[in-house]
This record gives sequence, C-alpha cells and structure tokens, in this order.
Amino acid sequence: MAIVIKNTKDTLFSNERPYMVVTFVCNYNSKFAPASMAETRYKLKYDLRLAYPQCRNTVTNVFDAETAAKLFIEELPVGSNENVNLFDLTIKEVTDNKHCAVKNHHNGVIMDTWYVACYHSEKEWAKKVALNDIETKINERKLSWAD
Repeated sequence: MAIVIKNTKDTLFSNERPYMVVTFVCNYNSKFAPASMAETRYKLKYDLRLAYPQCRNTVTNVFDAETAAKLFIEELPVGSNENVNLFDLTIKEVTDNKHCAVKNHHNGVIMDTWYVACYHSEKEWAKKVALNDIETKINERKLSWAD
C-alpha cells in the first residue's frame, strides 16, 4: 500500500494526451508519512482514456480530459491509500549492467537508483517500466546516461 501525496496533470496534458501523474510514498501506517521531507517519492502515470471511456463524446469522438481529470482526482485524492507496489531499482539492474547512472538535466543530479510505482508485483515488470521511463526522458533530453 502507498499513500497518494500529489495528483498532477502531465506537462503536455490535453484531450489527446490525458495523462495524470500521481506521486506516492510508502504507507508506514502513520498520518505523518506523507509529510516526511526525506521520504522517497514514487510516480505513476495514468492514461485517463482507459480509466474513463465514458468521457469520450460518442458523436464527435473527442475525449473530455478536464472532466476525466476531475473524476480521477475525486476517486484517487491526496491522502488516499492505493494498492500499488513500490520498487527501488538500481540503474545497473534496470539496464542489465550497461549503465550505472543517469544525469538529470534540470538539476544536474546523478541518480543511480530509479523509483517505480506499479500495480504489478513482479520486479521484472517494474524494470521494464523503469527502462521505458528512463528512455523516454532521455529522448526528451531530460536525462542522459552518466557513465
């Protein structure tokens, strides 16, 4: 179980890209866990088209992302518990020892661990999610390999 500490629209949020990003922290059965400044944060992106197909106008075939986002935030509000699995994966582990770390271009931080939230309990699935996320951010020039 994890606690939702933040619900945000993806940076390119639109009717064509209706993605929400939820940030979780581990649930330690304490009301203070979400307030911890040193707590590791795990993010998970959601495609609202899959969660709320009823928000698509059947006549125009246009998805109403704003309505879906409101529903999503109501159903998964900050402070709620969600049954997601949290993984701390080293970059070496994610890349089968091809790379040791990534560099964040926004703040210059070198990261050797990637934090993944996912509904699957299998570590191999989490590694695929992590690698996909890293490669996407490299293609967007937000990250680069640091070795």
